Amino acid sequence: GAWLEANKAWLELLRAVKKRVADTQTNLKPVALGLLVELVRAADPGSAGKAVKCVGAEVVAGVQDNKKHVRDKVVETLEQLVTLPDETGQGSGSAPGGMDALLPALCGGLHKSVGRAELLNFLTAKCGDLTGPKAVDAHQLLPPLLSCLADRNKGTRSAAEACAV
Repeated sequence: GAWLEANKAWLELLRAVKKRVADTQTNLKPVALGLLVELVRAADPGSAGKAVKCVGAEVVAGVQDNKKHVRDKVVETLEQLVTLPDETGQGSGSAPGGMDALLPALCGGLHKSVGRAELLNFLTAKCGDLTGPKAVDAHQLLPPLLSCLADRNKGTRSAAEACAV
């Protein structure tokens, strides 16, 4: 109630930038991704995870772009969204909130054949850092990871194997 009214403009801006991430003009995508990260960081830590869930699918879909600079910016954005501050507001890079919010979008991205290797390399790098107290329940990654292991692209298969280990 009160939070929604107080942050109505922020939510409208988030929705508008979310549309720009999916824009067909390639020059807008990297700018929109950078702005998206800043908007999510501006949210209070308790609602940042919800914002990441809201925009995660559009961000992950950007990895399928045919321009390398856009794909690189998408991976950079994913890394920044995973290392959001925790609910106490500490900038400790408490990744579980960000990673938990991104997992459904990442699973959806892994079901598409384009961009799988980039997502798998990202997951391999980030999931290795999320052990112990920062552990993430990644059981939903198993079905798409198994399909990646059977991919016809050797790079995707090797990235899936590295992620599985």
